Amino acid sequence: MSEHQAILFIISVIVITLLIWVGFGMFMDAHRSSQRDDFLSAMNDIGASAAGFRARPKVLGGGGGEYIGFSIPRPLTVIDAGPIFAVVEPKRIILVGHSNRGYGTVSAVVNHAGTIEDIRLEGEFQ
Repeated sequence: MSEHQAILFIISVIVITLLIWVGFGMFMDAHRSSQRDDFLSAMNDIGASAAGFRARPKVLGGGGGEYIGFSIPRPLTVIDAGPIFAVVEPKRIILVGHSNRGYGTVSAVVNHAGTIEDIRLEGEFQ
């Protein structure tokens, strides 16, 4: 192998290593973004379910105008991104999702109309 070929080989190895490193970084950014979106989507679904519960009369198993007694539907308590917890108050629900990959937390409030507001991203989700 000539000196010229050796230099080209070394440069090629360095470039390929850098490209792999950049690609891995891009993958991790996409994964983090996907987890954040999964939490927000699940929280929107929980909000819709909570609005239905709140609107249903108490005699029919609903909240009769309040969220007291609401619990997160079982399929939404633990999603691929991680678990979601709820603090239920009469006029609002505070939702907190913790990343199972250690990226941080996503929190939101379900208001009296069942829509998500006051979204907060912590940790690497910011």
